[in-house]
Amino acid sequence: FEDPQQFCLPPGVPRLGAPAQIISLKDEPLVLLFYNGGFTRDAVRQVWTDGRNHNPTTVASETWNGDAVGHWEGDTLVIESTGFTDASWLSKNAYIHGFNMKVTERITRTGNNMTWDVTVDDPDYFLQPWHLTPVSHTLVTDPTATLFDALPCTDHDNEHTTSHTRSS
Repeated sequence: FEDPQQFCLPPGVPRLGAPAQIISLKDEPLVLLFYNGGFTRDAVRQVWTDGRNHNPTTVASETWNGDAVGHWEGDTLVIESTGFTDASWLSKNAYIHGFNMKVTERITRTGNNMTWDVTVDDPDYFLQPWHLTPVSHTLVTDPTATLFDALPCTDHDNEHTTSHTRSS
């Protein structure tokens, strides 16, 4: 197996990790999650929180981040995603998954701390749900703070650079 990130392919959820910034729109049932840093190229995910079901077209498309829908449980944003490509890995250790994977993320803010808690359900590959170790971050409250652009991705496996298309 060769790590898809070696060829500048997206990490996918949950390997994408905890978001670096979360924006909840005041008059829309939409939350935007921003990611960046390291090999995680700049990425944005949209999470609708109006009770809608998963979009069958997006689920059938089998994307890197799946189709995300969310809801609030008190101060916790719960995101359920399905419809993933099986080309992504769950971690750099070649943890693979199938098309039937469902990822449930729970993002909770307590004061200036955010906790990202993830459970992966995949009946085709796992005997039971896999619970990742929760990740906690202290939030930056400086209103002048900004997210820096992620470093450009380059193929990390020179032997295969001619056989894979680089993504920009």
